[in-house]
Order: sequence, then C-alpha cells, then structure tokens
Amino acid sequence: MNPYEELFETVIEYCKKTGYSTFDYLPDESQGYPFIMVGDQINNDIYAKDFVTGTSNLTIHVFAEYNYRAEVATIMEQIQQLIPKFITTNHYLFGLTGSSSNILGETADSIQLQHGRLILDFNLR
Repeated sequence: MNPYEELFETVIEYCKKTGYSTFDYLPDESQGYPFIMVGDQINNDIYAKDFVTGTSNLTIHVFAEYNYRAEVATIMEQIQQLIPKFITTNHYLFGLTGSSSNILGETADSIQLQHGRLILDFNLR
C-alpha cells in the first residue's frame, strides 16, 4: 500500500478514538454536529541515492454549530493528544514534526458553523 494512504487511514483511526463521528469525506446535511473530517493531504516525495522518503501534511477538519467554538478547540486538542509523535503503520514509520491550527466561522446550508482546521506535518522515516 502507498505509505501516505496508510498514514491517512491510521490518522482516521486515531480521530475515531475521540468518540465523535469521523469521516474521510464531507457528510450530507443530515449529519449532526460536531463531527471530524480527515481531509486534505499534501505529500512530497524526497529521492535519495538508494531510497525514497517523504513528507505529508494532513488536514483534520472539525465542524460544530456556531456557539460551540470551545468544543471545536477541545476536540482539536484531544486529537493532538491522541496522535503519537511516531506513527507506525503496517509497513512504514512516520514522525510528527509539527502542527498548526485555526478556527473559522462559516455558513453551510444556512447554518452558522465553527470550522476548526488542524494541520499535522509528518516525515516518512
């Protein structure tokens, strides 16, 4: 399997441990709030003389109704505590090298929402 796909699937499993509904797609309007979506992934291969390594930036989205900003922040903090510094998948080892986050207000289907984005940076070891 592709190393980045193994990382993606492993991060989804860690996010599910929060107890919140977790998806790898944006669910339809029948889904209640809050929920987690493991989404955007940007991968960069680094070619060395005898092997290929790389980096991956993975964005985890947290959505909640507008008056639950603190809950979005708490969920993102839970995710950060659950994701270990080193992730071992079936075939690869990844090291967590950094993270950044923000919370945005937005509207979807006439519902005002808080949208948290947690961006995790990994190196393929």
